[in-house]
Amino acid sequence: MKINLAGKELADVNCDHAINIDFSGNYGIQAEGVILLRSEGDETALKAGIEGAEQNQARLARFKGQIVASASVEDRDDLLIEFLSGWSLRFPFDLEYESWNLWGPNNFRIVSMPGGELATWS
Repeated sequence: MKINLAGKELADVNCDHAINIDFSGNYGIQAEGVILLRSEGDETALKAGIEGAEQNQARLARFKGQIVASASVEDRDDLLIEFLSGWSLRFPFDLEYESWNLWGPNNFRIVSMPGGELATWS
């Protein structure tokens, strides 16, 4: 499933109990699980939570200003966001928790439910 984030700029990041990422055009993501950050051939797992929040903030701050090339829900309902720079963020589903939710204008929302099933509103 393609998500209409292409051309949007990653505007802000806030890490505390969850990882919140804001994009231009009033889009955003809240992750309460793991994010896989891939840049320059390396992949790093970032886990949401107070522990490590400062490190997550520093790592994700490098993405500010990056422009989204594509966004889609992939196999097993993982959210994948790829940037023009070649960097990417993958938000895997969780077996027990809502791991991520994406929202946008006009009440658009996708929630990754426990086990990877998607709940959608538009």
